[in-house]
Amino acid sequence: MDQSTASKQAALLHAEALALARAGRLVEAEQHWRQALARDASNFDVLHNLGAIALQTGRAEEALTHFTAAEALKPEAPEVHRNRAIACLHLGHPELALAALQRLFALKPDDEMALHQLVRLLMDEDRGDDAVTVLRAALDHQPSPACVPLMLANVLRVLGRIDEARDVLAPALKRGQDFYLFADLVSFQAGDPQITAMEDLLHKAMAPEDLAALKFALAKAYSDSGAPDKSFALLSEANRLMRRLVRYDEASTLADFSHVADAFTRELMAAAAGPETLAPIIILGMPRSGTTLVEQILASHPVIAGAGENAVLPPLVERHVPGFPDTFPPATALAALARDYHAGMGRLLQDKPRLADKTLQSVFFVGLLQQAMPKARFIWVRRDPLDTCLSCYGRRFLSGQEYSYELGELGRYYRAYERLMRHWQEVLPPDALLTIRYEDVVADLEGQTRRLLAHCGEDFDPACLAFHTSKRPVFTASAAQVRQPLYNTSVGRWRPSPDALRPLLQALQG
Repeated sequence: MDQSTASKQAALLHAEALALARAGRLVEAEQHWRQALARDASNFDVLHNLGAIALQTGRAEEALTHFTAAEALKPEAPEVHRNRAIACLHLGHPELALAALQRLFALKPDDEMALHQLVRLLMDEDRGDDAVTVLRAALDHQPSPACVPLMLANVLRVLGRIDEARDVLAPALKRGQDFYLFADLVSFQAGDPQITAMEDLLHKAMAPEDLAALKFALAKAYSDSGAPDKSFALLSEANRLMRRLVRYDEASTLADFSHVADAFTRELMAAAAGPETLAPIIILGMPRSGTTLVEQILASHPVIAGAGENAVLPPLVERHVPGFPDTFPPATALAALARDYHAGMGRLLQDKPRLADKTLQSVFFVGLLQQAMPKARFIWVRRDPLDTCLSCYGRRFLSGQEYSYELGELGRYYRAYERLMRHWQEVLPPDALLTIRYEDVVADLEGQTRRLLAHCGEDFDPACLAFHTSKRPVFTASAAQVRQPLYNTSVGRWRPSPDALRPLLQALQG
């Protein structure tokens, strides 16, 4: 068979494979592509689609082989670089993924998705300054993607460069999400022209997500400028919008709290334990309760690294403890969980021996973590219930926290969280869990910092009192606040009338 005939047959098989794939018949489609490749090994489309189907079915190493061959044929094809990056990430090669994304963005400097992927990976790899460089270059490129000022301001905020973030974003305020981030970077005064700009923007057509973001921002501006009643009215509108945009199964969520408490009895907690070699610090507490502040204080200590809200633990529980919380793992599984947890946190340790982890889902895994790592230390940060809930109600969370957009649901979630934490207090060893009040930290920073460090078995270091000067990235909603010296304006904050708060008050009282 001559090469021309083989190429024609490969093209025909490729067309048939595409039709099969569109019909959902992926196994047959892959067979056709393999037959096509046997006839023409230089067909870019065949190689690229074989890579895509291998990636889709969990064969990242094979996918990378196909994408690499396809790239050699068409190095200017953007999608092959995007897919190579995904395959490299699946295989645990972030540097190779970065190289592929950098190539992709060089080919398509106006590609917002490529820019998002590149910046996110740079931030994941603790290369914030490189992310700033990439975004500033994108800002200089004409035309630049519309998302660049917002992305750059957010990266600068995470890095603690608040003034730079404000300067980047101020000239580019156009959408609700722009104003939402901007509102987190400034304190508004009555008569501020940006308040008028937001009020004018309210009357323009926009997507519900953007309108909700704008209303959250304007509510914050009203609160800052001395109009708390107007602020809460607008917050209620913003939260109603968000509640319609998210899916929240309250019954299932509340059942998860009870299920874990029922499974981890005192008798079970006294059973087998994992190796006593690791001593992570697990920070627990509702969002907006002061957990970021406590983490920032601890992470300012020379031997403690801050891991923030990371995604390391949940997939490890799924892998090592299938059926959690109904299945109790053997000692070997506990040891494997501890080992893989430490390995997964390795990059976040920053060459420090201790780690403070404030992953939100950790509240469900306290018992498991204590058994896997008996020297783990837990810190429960508490704040006045109304202050905590109203602070949650004032935020538009990027993901999760779907319970926070309706006052009754928010109060019931808070109560369920408290019940589970009370359970951990009862079943954990007496020296494992420290409860600390946000209000006490604000009133006596040094005294409470000494308590925190003593609980963790570390000596006091005055650097912890200057937590706001730390250069570590902070990714949570409190990123801007923890760059400031400690203040007490969030203690006993203004509250709406009892009538306005009735759903929350009733839920908190049970």
